[in-house]
Amino acid sequence: MATLVLGVGYVELSAPYGLFIFKSETMPRVAVFLFFVALLVSIYILVRRAEDRDRKAYLRLIMDQTEFVCRCTPDGRLIYVNEVFCTYFKKSSTELIGNVWFPGMWQSRLIEVRRKLDALSPQNPTVRIEDRVLTADGNPRWAEFLVRGHFDASGKLLEIQYVGHDITALKQTERELSNTIALQNAMLDNNLVGIAKIQNRKIVWHNRELFHILGMPDADYAGQSMRMLFSDDASYHKLGEEAYPVLKAKGVYRDEIKSRHAASGKDIWMSVNGVMLPEDDETSIWMFLDVTDSKFKLQAAQNSANHDALTGLPNRRLMDDRLEQALSYGLRTRSLVAVCSVDLDGLKPANDRYGHHVGDQLLKAAAERMLANVRPYDTVARLGGDEFVILLSNLQDMSDCHASFQRILEALRQPLDIEGFAPIPMSASIGIAIYPEHGNGPDALLNQSDFAMYQAKNAGGGRYCIYDPSMGRAA
Repeated sequence: MATLVLGVGYVELSAPYGLFIFKSETMPRVAVFLFFVALLVSIYILVRRAEDRDRKAYLRLIMDQTEFVCRCTPDGRLIYVNEVFCTYFKKSSTELIGNVWFPGMWQSRLIEVRRKLDALSPQNPTVRIEDRVLTADGNPRWAEFLVRGHFDASGKLLEIQYVGHDITALKQTERELSNTIALQNAMLDNNLVGIAKIQNRKIVWHNRELFHILGMPDADYAGQSMRMLFSDDASYHKLGEEAYPVLKAKGVYRDEIKSRHAASGKDIWMSVNGVMLPEDDETSIWMFLDVTDSKFKLQAAQNSANHDALTGLPNRRLMDDRLEQALSYGLRTRSLVAVCSVDLDGLKPANDRYGHHVGDQLLKAAAERMLANVRPYDTVARLGGDEFVILLSNLQDMSDCHASFQRILEALRQPLDIEGFAPIPMSASIGIAIYPEHGNGPDALLNQSDFAMYQAKNAGGGRYCIYDPSMGRAA
């Protein structure tokens, strides 16, 4: 600016270009010169003020923003830090400026950071660095920096600028999300519960365990019908009819279904739980748990609780239930029910003579012969010792009764052949009470048949006797 003013003055006011003489005719030149000087000075002042205003606005922008900003020389020495930077690392600008960046960088990461910085070029002037830093109190934090290199016309690196922000909370969220996803995958791909996503009764997604339960090859069965999970069409249709009204009502459907293990061909039982996805009336999630072992154990426990251990026949508990059912059926159909008390003749002498193992063979043989001579819906039960009960239901008249009693009695009269022993004679005494002729209650009928059985035994055994209040006749 000063050079320009001097040049103009020299031209206007000095010889040979100009002659400055303080007289009236030279005053216009002086006025022009002074005006031009004032104009240039004004322009200069305005330009400087604008530059100063822009510089202050830039600095204020840097100081006021939440990101921490720093600038450094190519060798890493800090030449500027904003207030956020100082606050974050709990150091003053005096302590930081002149030091090599990074004050909080983990030493083991410096080589990797340096490698990224060395890759800066005019063609690739920016790089993003995400890493852990240590604050002044020693706490590790995560920070992300956008790094920009500034180059001269020849491509020489002049300065590096860092704009960073704390991402510790984001990293924590990412870690938690990653853990959640890992846990979810572990749950979905567990080796305990089969899981399937079903849409319109077709498999959309499934985990491996579902088809491992079914003994099927490890493959993707997406798109297949849900029918393949069932052992027959009836079970498939039954679940559809029962489950989907519950699911569409936003309920949870639970049941046990029988299927077939593809590899072994054995029946398996699965506990199923289904629920419809929220705001989707076509897609449901199902869980399948193999309960075959527990199902068989439960059946075994129930069988043990309701059956005689030696013969496998129903015991007193199950016989009472069967008797209630037989009497209810007889009442509905107006048919007869025969309650027969059976006592083996001579079991105690056989035990004494041959041993209890032979006596057990006699009991099992008697059970098998009685079962072989009744209908599938009749009941043969063992109450204990040599006492049995036979329930014959749906009898139409007494001729049916007599034919059945005689057939059972003849079967029990056949000798028992046991290796190492001579044929062992067998016989039984049977007492019979008829519903509804002799009563309606189970206890009364059992007592009456038991009384009739003792009458048959007192008459010499090997026969049956029908209860009569006077017990004046035997048949």
